[in-house]
Amino acid sequence: MLHRPVELAQYRAIRYTERLAEADAVTSVGSKGDSYDNAMAEAFNSLFKAECIRNPVM
Repeated sequence: MLHRPVELAQYRAIRYTERLAEADAVTSVGSKGDSYDNAMAEAFNSLFKAECIRNPVM
């Protein structure tokens, strides 16, 4: 089975991280080692990922 070089989710994560870096934003809001806190942080960040990529005026 052949895979695409970069999966769609990985591409979104790369673009999201690039956009955050351009805006001098911090990529992590969860605390290290706390799975519940990290899950909340990931859910919160996921709300912005698609909008950040689609909207170039951030």
